Amino acid sequence: MAINNYNMKNKLSISFALVLMLGLVLFFLFVPLEEVNLTGYFSNYFVITKTTENFTPCPSDIYSPIGYGPFPAIVFSPGALATKEEYKWFGKLLSDNGYIVLIYTPLGTRNADLNARVNCINQGVNYLAKQKTVDINRIGLAGHSAGGGASIISVANPRIKTILVMAPYTGGTIAGQQEIVPLSEKINCPAIKIPSLFITGGKDDVISSKDVNACYNLISAQNKKWKEFTNANHYSFCNGLICWFKSGAVAENLKQEVLVWLNTNLKK
Repeated sequence: MAINNYNMKNKLSISFALVLMLGLVLFFLFVPLEEVNLTGYFSNYFVITKTTENFTPCPSDIYSPIGYGPFPAIVFSPGALATKEEYKWFGKLLSDNGYIVLIYTPLGTRNADLNARVNCINQGVNYLAKQKTVDINRIGLAGHSAGGGASIISVANPRIKTILVMAPYTGGTIAGQQEIVPLSEKINCPAIKIPSLFITGGKDDVISSKDVNACYNLISAQNKKWKEFTNANHYSFCNGLICWFKSGAVAENLKQEVLVWLNTNLKK
């Protein structure tokens, strides 16, 4: 009996390994090998980094579940001074739950330049729409701070089905002072007609909750939600050198809020 159990466990382990290998092989059939570097491989998902000519302005990490798909997909936009590395938690969380996530860094424009982020979003959406592992009818946007503002501008893209923004810049003040943010398009909050989740922090002293709420109230979408985490500040939504995303009540509740929203408005 012990020998039979041992053989069964070995067969299951081999089968699981073969399934994972097959998933990787199928993914790379649809992505030119010269364009990607495998930068991480985990139990339920893997990460590739794209840095070639087409992605030079916006080097991106793409988190993908293991499997055939097609999967819903999201382009995530970072905040000012932040890079794609500060939002690994978002890519890991969602790819582990059946989403493809593209997170980019706008090179040379890590300030609050919304134009650069809008260009990166368009590039990311166009790339994802060409992948056979992506469900082109289920593409969403997410972003933090300046990345949230760029995501709001980009909802005009007809491919976008939902938006999720955290402490987004909506054209008001930054840290209590009027900020001139270079952008070619006005942040037109009334133009938002798709399901929208706005998340803010009660202790945010960078982006005014009053400004964000003013934008939220103008949204014309019937399906919208406002969520404020009372104990969160502006840096509670990212992790890394400039951020303070840590395990705890805010972090775990934030993850739950993100998953519930996307599972309801993008995955179904």
